[in-house]
Amino acid sequence: MRFNSRYDWWLVLIFVSGIFTFLFVAALVYPTLLSFIFIIPALLLGWIYFGTFYTVLKDRVIIRSGPLKWTVLTSDIIYIEPTHNPLSAPALSLDRLFIKYKKGFITVSPKDKAGFIQLLQERNHNINIKKKG
Repeated sequence: MRFNSRYDWWLVLIFVSGIFTFLFVAALVYPTLLSFIFIIPALLLGWIYFGTFYTVLKDRVIIRSGPLKWTVLTSDIIYIEPTHNPLSAPALSLDRLFIKYKKGFITVSPKDKAGFIQLLQERNHNINIKKKG
């Protein structure tokens, strides 16, 4: 099942203004072959913005953020806890879930956090859900 990322309004503003800035510079300031230098970052920002989502399969979670991809086995997940940690993550909101698994950790921001957690618990009954605070 696919879960889209939650979006914070200020992150949307940053992404959209970044995309338009790069495209504006490419089209008006450098309308030459050099414009590709500015179009590429605009495309990358768009890819991340529209391509951040989480897919829960039978035995794994696939986390996508533009060109980046992580795979976490559901059997390896130890615990999940809410967080607002602003460190870089495949999440477009600060309303996040910290997922600790055997080989590391990752932070995600599914729009439907309750449904995401419930589906993961159905796949692995041993996941500990920590409460905020």
